[in-house]
Amino acid sequence: MRQRAPDALVLDAGDALIRDQTPATTSLGASSVELLDMMGYDAIVLGAGDLERLGVARLRELLPGAQFVTLSANLVLDDTAAPSVSDQVLVQPYLIRKVQGYAVAVIGLTSPLSLDEAEVRDPIASVRQAVEEAGQEAGVLILLSHLGITFNEEIASLFPELDLIVSGGGRGYTMQPFLTEGGPPIVHADMASPGHAGRRIGVGTWWFDAHGHLLGYAWESTSLTPDIAEDVEVTRWMRDNP
Repeated sequence: MRQRAPDALVLDAGDALIRDQTPATTSLGASSVELLDMMGYDAIVLGAGDLERLGVARLRELLPGAQFVTLSANLVLDDTAAPSVSDQVLVQPYLIRKVQGYAVAVIGLTSPLSLDEAEVRDPIASVRQAVEEAGQEAGVLILLSHLGITFNEEIASLFPELDLIVSGGGRGYTMQPFLTEGGPPIVHADMASPGHAGRRIGVGTWWFDAHGHLLGYAWESTSLTPDIAEDVEVTRWMRDNP
């Protein structure tokens, strides 16, 4: 894919840092950050599992050194009123990248949960604010949301200005984009279950006119079966980091 489209965006819609498998569990997420960097991810959104299993203190240690950007428009840390430099690096509401001449905004959304050290605010209000702000700089808007397909369908109906919702969390996944009346398509590449995650990857191509209006798209859901060649560098890393 990078040979065909070197500026493609590589995104993950939440709970990419830790779940129930080694070495992520034994390294408290450090191995996940290293591998996401090796794979060249542009951005991830913080999922509820990332926050619950690792906690904000551990995320402060992990994320500032990552090469990818960590997103959440509705996560507010307990000291956000006077944010430190590390807080600003930890999470940001959206990312703006130039892709083939287009300014593309990727907005992050974390699923609701209760934490003493952070507040996860109303997703609808948070998306509205992020869309208003990011829309002033970008003509293409992508939502990277960990709220699951059902809730993301509601968001799609409220924000037709979005061009795409990349969904994570919840139940199920989509082999084809899930279409909403008057709203953006929703894609959900994979569903994690105990002991299993990252079995499928979604590859999408979106076409826009000169004004940033969506003309069409293509989506392919690929199962990572044994016939797909292993990456030599990652295989070596896994051997050395059991």
